[in-house]
Amino acid sequence: MICRGGVEIEVAKLLQVRVRLGRVEVRGLKYRYHARIFSGGVGRNVLRYDSGHAHTPGVYHRHEYDVDTGEDRLTTLTREEFPVLSEMVDELAAMFPNAR
Repeated sequence: MICRGGVEIEVAKLLQVRVRLGRVEVRGLKYRYHARIFSGGVGRNVLRYDSGHAHTPGVYHRHEYDVDTGEDRLTTLTREEFPVLSEMVDELAAMFPNAR
């Protein structure tokens, strides 16, 4: 999707679903929230959260991008620090208070 202006958030989740003792259980395996800001039809990375890789499954990442240079500032997180989607939306709203 191409936007003329605004913020786009791509959400990808891989979930494992199973039935155990008659109850449905859902476990998250992989997560990615990726936000881009669009201006004049050009998109730039702003913020991305993603889960660990196969060799580091308990390590989560926060990538904040400099909108002008594209430089990626990486922060590692624990599972408990990984935000739910609404928290990321709140974070983006704080980053761009004048965006509508």
